[in-house]
Amino acid sequence: MSKRNLYVLLYIIGIVVSVGAGMGVKNFPIALLLLFVIRFGVNFWYANLNGVSLAPKILASIFSGCGFVYLMGLDKNLPGAWAILDDTIKIYEKNFKNIIIYPLWQFLGVAALVILGVIIWILASFLSLIPRYIIVIVFSVIIFIAIIILSLLLTIGLYYTIKRTTDGQPNMPVKETLRLAWTKLSSFLGSAILGHLYAIWPLLAAIILGAIYATTSMAYSLGGLNTGALLQGNWIFGAIVAAAVVYGIIHFVYYSIRLIFNYLSVLFANQKATESLTYSKALTKNHWWAVLWRMYAPAWVVAVVVIIASFVVDIFSLFGPVGEAISSILYLVLQVIATPLVGIILIILFNHLERQKTSPPVQS
Repeated sequence: MSKRNLYVLLYIIGIVVSVGAGMGVKNFPIALLLLFVIRFGVNFWYANLNGVSLAPKILASIFSGCGFVYLMGLDKNLPGAWAILDDTIKIYEKNFKNIIIYPLWQFLGVAALVILGVIIWILASFLSLIPRYIIVIVFSVIIFIAIIILSLLLTIGLYYTIKRTTDGQPNMPVKETLRLAWTKLSSFLGSAILGHLYAIWPLLAAIILGAIYATTSMAYSLGGLNTGALLQGNWIFGAIVAAAVVYGIIHFVYYSIRLIFNYLSVLFANQKATESLTYSKALTKNHWWAVLWRMYAPAWVVAVVVIIASFVVDIFSLFGPVGEAISSILYLVLQVIATPLVGIILIILFNHLERQKTSPPVQS
């Protein structure tokens, strides 16, 4: 057994032993203390085994849940999560004006379309030739589709601008970038849809099975048939549904990471929508934990900063209507500024994983 697998086994055993102790003792805090001590010791041992420096080793041992993801994500072939976050900030600072324009236009464009929808709804109330609800439904659908297309185009344009910045290439004019984005729109959307469907289909199937189970259970009860063989079969079906739900959740989480780069491969690796899933799987092969840690640790840092900033912005709302207006504006500005950060993190990680395809791996 490899040391990595032994670490996972010991970590799971620690949880099982602690849960068992919690069920066997009256004093529940004793079980929590036991869980902490075991997980601390296991994480400290594995961190020490991998040459982790003292500060992160202690933090990974104290915060053992996050520490488990961090230690499983150790990968000498990729930069650390904090290095990626540092690169993200530098790239954003380097090309802030050209990057921020896309989320800004997206917000303004969506707001304009929503206002247009409200105006149409008001005008429809004065028209008697055509039923009002028909006008509202038709224009609602049109505006909804327009919002999706606008958001996708500006998102693709944002990704192209970030990619050119990370590669040290000069910026393209916005008009030219959006023209290029238009040529990739259908493939980008198709790739995103295929990726989400691939990840979630077992969970959807489990939900359908659950609906069937609930319906049959109700039918058995109402019909007085909830006895004997029917009851036994119903319990078996319920167990199958429960197992399907658990598998669906695991499948969704696993492939949410394996397919996280599928639509980027359409933009930057000239992959077709149907090929992008295989390409993303190849990029993340043997890097699942590394991608999970390097993607979500910086994203969580960004989220915490945004949340703290939001609380600060909310202070203005205490000063009457004017303060509330200022607070709302500042909150929208905060959202616009924060939007590109996750995209930058994703593209930096995509670049490093692509380089792994052409360079020999560093031996642990």
